[in-house]
Parts: sequence; structure tokens; C-alpha cells
Amino acid sequence: MIPISRDQKIKNSIDGVIYSFHPPVGDLEIDLISTFDAESDIDLKPYYKKAAAELEREYKGKRKPKKERFEKLIVDRIKSYTNTTDNMKNQLKSMNTILNMGLCGWVSKKKIPAFPKENPADLLPIELKRRLFEWYWGQFNLDEDEVKK
Repeated sequence: MIPISRDQKIKNSIDGVIYSFHPPVGDLEIDLISTFDAESDIDLKPYYKKAAAELEREYKGKRKPKKERFEKLIVDRIKSYTNTTDNMKNQLKSMNTILNMGLCGWVSKKKIPAFPKENPADLLPIELKRRLFEWYWGQFNLDEDEVKK
């Protein structure tokens, strides 16, 4: 982790789209952490990996659906794992809140919707939200190899 200026935007490129975020420093860092702690502690990552692995096994030797359809199948499978839809809603609410606080723009040579100033996470599919959330969360949380021992 390196020091970041409050004015410098941090960027992540996924599938040809460059997402800009406010750097998670100062007051924003405190707001993000307190929001995350207050929202939900359910981690979708293990559910996603489990669902993707199961579907890969099911389609082994068969024609795999297109990417969009396959992602929808994964989301449906994840929903079946959670005991209640409330758990899923809480997790998505937490990701949406954090992304809406940090995400400040996107650009692409591809045709994409204009960036909305209010609630940009509403235009993102769950898998993209998860990828952006994990990347952004990692920008101010130290990995095990970054911790000074």
C-alpha cells in the first residue's frame, strides 16, 4: 500500500471499462469502514466460487451457455444457497452503499451508459459489483504480505 493524495483518483480497468474511485483516505476511509461494519458481514465470494465450480462440473462435456446466461445461472445458484433472501439483500445493499460512496466515474471506448451521479451501483450486475468491491476494499486494507512483521 502506498500513500495516496486525496485529489488523485484511483482506477481499475475491467472488460475495457475504466472505473474511477475516490481514494479511500481520510474521512472517506472512516465512513467506508463504519458503513461496512454496520451493514452486513456475509461474504458472497465462497458462494460464488462454489456455484461456479458446480456449474462448470454440470456443463463439463456439454455446450456451456453464453457468459451472460452463465452469470445468471451462478446468481440463481447463489440465491439457492442462502437461507433467506434477506441475507443476499443485506450483502448487496452493503456492496451498493460502498460502491456508491467510492465510485466517481467510468469511461470506455465501448458504448456504455453515462455515469450517474446518484447510485451508480444500480447499473452494475452482481458479479461486476463483487469484483469492483473486492478491488476497492483491497485498496485500503493491508494484505497479509503487506503487514509489517
